Amino acid sequence: MEDKNDIRTYSLQTVQMILYYFLINEWLLSLLQITNTLRIDGFQLFIAGMLIFYFWFKQTWIHVLGGISGALLVIYHLYYIEPLFSFTWIKDLWKEVLINITFLLDFQWSEVSNQFRSLLFLLALWMMIKLLALFIHHHKSFLIILITAAYLSIIDSFFLYDAAWPIVRIISIGLVIIALEQQKWILSETENSRLSFRFITAALILSLAIITVGYFSPKAEAKWADPTGWFDQFQGKGMVKKGKDSIKKIGYSVDDSFLGGPFEQDDIVVMESISNKRVYWRGESKDTYTGHGWVNSRDTHYEDWVMINGKEVYDFPVHLMKKDAPLEKQELKYSLSFATNNTFNLFFLGGDWEEIHVMEADDVVKAKVNRYNQNLLVHQQLGSYQVTGYTPIIDEKILRQTNEDYSKVLLQTYLASYLALPDNLPQRVRDLANELTKENDNPYDKAQAIKSYVRTHYRYDTENVPYPKENEDFVDQFLFESQIGYCDHFSSSMVVLVRSIGIPARWVKGFTPGETSYDSEIGEYKGLIQNKNAHSWVEVYFNNIGWIPFEATPSFQMSLEYKIDQDLTAMDRLDNLPQRQLKEELELDDLKDGGMSKQSSTYLNLFQWISFFLIMLLTILFVKYRTEISFWWRKHRLSKEKSMTRMIILSTEHFLAILGTLGKEKESAQTVREYLSSLFQSSSTNEWEEVTEVYEEARYSQRAISEQWRKKFWDYWKQLIIRIRS
Repeated sequence: MEDKNDIRTYSLQTVQMILYYFLINEWLLSLLQITNTLRIDGFQLFIAGMLIFYFWFKQTWIHVLGGISGALLVIYHLYYIEPLFSFTWIKDLWKEVLINITFLLDFQWSEVSNQFRSLLFLLALWMMIKLLALFIHHHKSFLIILITAAYLSIIDSFFLYDAAWPIVRIISIGLVIIALEQQKWILSETENSRLSFRFITAALILSLAIITVGYFSPKAEAKWADPTGWFDQFQGKGMVKKGKDSIKKIGYSVDDSFLGGPFEQDDIVVMESISNKRVYWRGESKDTYTGHGWVNSRDTHYEDWVMINGKEVYDFPVHLMKKDAPLEKQELKYSLSFATNNTFNLFFLGGDWEEIHVMEADDVVKAKVNRYNQNLLVHQQLGSYQVTGYTPIIDEKILRQTNEDYSKVLLQTYLASYLALPDNLPQRVRDLANELTKENDNPYDKAQAIKSYVRTHYRYDTENVPYPKENEDFVDQFLFESQIGYCDHFSSSMVVLVRSIGIPARWVKGFTPGETSYDSEIGEYKGLIQNKNAHSWVEVYFNNIGWIPFEATPSFQMSLEYKIDQDLTAMDRLDNLPQRQLKEELELDDLKDGGMSKQSSTYLNLFQWISFFLIMLLTILFVKYRTEISFWWRKHRLSKEKSMTRMIILSTEHFLAILGTLGKEKESAQTVREYLSSLFQSSSTNEWEEVTEVYEEARYSQRAISEQWRKKFWDYWKQLIIRIRS
């Protein structure tokens, strides 16, 4: 009956483990909607593996080994395409870790790579599962359920996340977990108890009743619809100060001629978006830096008419990239709907456009495009529109092959204003640009070096930001004096520094993606864009390609895909990789080795994965059943021993060692009889007494041991070991 209870307990424990997995999985699912996370499959596998280790193995070293192996496997799965057993990726990862630790020590949070972020997140998940195991051990399952419900409620209040059904799921799962916990307690405390499903049935019925009542009962309007607004009001925010010390409110401004000074956040909604990927919403660019801000020069006011709601596609320079640019493209589809208080007649676009459809207009709409800065506007107030277009895949190898040999015609007719700088720009700005790029030999690496410097050497702040003095250059003041600012400071500084070394660049403004949530039903992102999401960034011109965006502001990241230059060394990749992002769609045949075909490399990769999982499975089985394996191996060897006396003595010593590994070590002063008596005296069987007598007879007597003990002795010890393990 004791064995049956054990089987039932293990069965209930397995079901509990599965339910705990679904409980923790709710934490991960929410990340898809409230963060930039695109994939959680690796983290889900990690959680499942760690739960198995913590539920089925008690030894700490197994937990540590499983955690390290699982974390490495997930990182490999998400970021690396080298052969699994080549171990070159581990060397790259180690270098990545060392570099990112220096970033952390220098408080350069924005430069921490995605690999290292994932590694830290896996560590957090590991700690979370460790804490979960501790709660379970102390029968605190209800506390776990309560914390999960509280977490989902908080993100439902402060993010664009609907936690209604997730909370329903965790309450249902939680009730079943508590019912299983109660059933386990009954099995452990009551002899000859039977497995009953009445607690589980009651939990399921209660869950169904709660869901039904909650779904069909009338709902009152929310008393606290927007908690963020309440917090702002409580802190004295949301009001513009008047007078000479006035503080600006953030938003999309037409006048950018004087930049600087602090500003306050503004939660007024500007527009809503639905798109197949998260993108920046580009409004317009400006070409002339005055020393105080940005304006558009008279030279660039030439306008062309383009057709909207038609299917005409215009080539560069109407678009950001040349039609025949050698970069791959990702299709982009989206719709934008402006708030009712909208006064914009400017199209905000998420990349290059091919076709625009204004929802309020049935006929063709004419719009003006500035051929020099790609700004697109209509003489009417926009309500909503749909766009089909694309974003570039940033191929580093191609961009590194570009040069600075701009044609004379192009310089005179188009690029001149994007190289212009004020005559009174302080020389130390130009000197800094030359110093930062002296080791680089192509425009892309030069732009990257400047971007990396700006992002890592200055502090982001929106409140304690000084206004430049009347005769003080805005960029110079930021780079060498205040060293504190927001997006306008970082983006303007990068543009000026890039222009200082003869590379065309321009200042761009628009909105970030805002608060986004992923709708799995339609497979698209929904975004809420507010005034506080107004932002500025940089575009750099590359020969034969066009304009490529760069994000110079710390803690902001563009959702662009990158194709890594495989000709670089691992260390160079870490130094030059923008945002440390890997292109998830990177084809395996980009890493051909000795002419290996894509198909054969795919088979090889599949074989390596299967081999890895088989090795992991065998390792787990060995650790789980190592006592049985050791028992069988000794029995196989010692049962052939001709001398019964020698077999009994050696076998007993082996069995005592096994009991020691199970946490029942024999004290040095104890005899075998005293030791076994302390373990089995309360047992209803007397196998331990018989094996003790046989051992003492073999050890201390000269009489021969009967052959009948050859098999009987092993069977008795097997029963004793099973009883100890149970």
